[in-house]
Amino acid sequence: MKMPEVYLIGELRMKNFEIFRLMHSKKDGWNYTIGFIVIEDCNRKTRIEDYPFLIDVYQNQSNNFEANDNLIKVKAIVTEDLNEHDADVIEHISVS
Repeated sequence: MKMPEVYLIGELRMKNFEIFRLMHSKKDGWNYTIGFIVIEDCNRKTRIEDYPFLIDVYQNQSNNFEANDNLIKVKAIVTEDLNEHDADVIEHISVS
């Protein structure tokens, strides 16, 4: 199995936060830091306001919105443009 060109290195782990360094293997043989992924455990139930793209769907029926018991936020901070494959790898990591 070929190792992906984009991978994570754990940098900091706290009770409600984790920070990972986002690395990219370049064709010159070196690995470069291209950003960070921050994971935050908000310790609260999700609300419709956490999903602005769903507000129109549940506009008149907010009682039908099924919330999870805990909200986890994942933010990717990148310093350079990513190709489609690398963006897919980051999305897969974030969803997982």
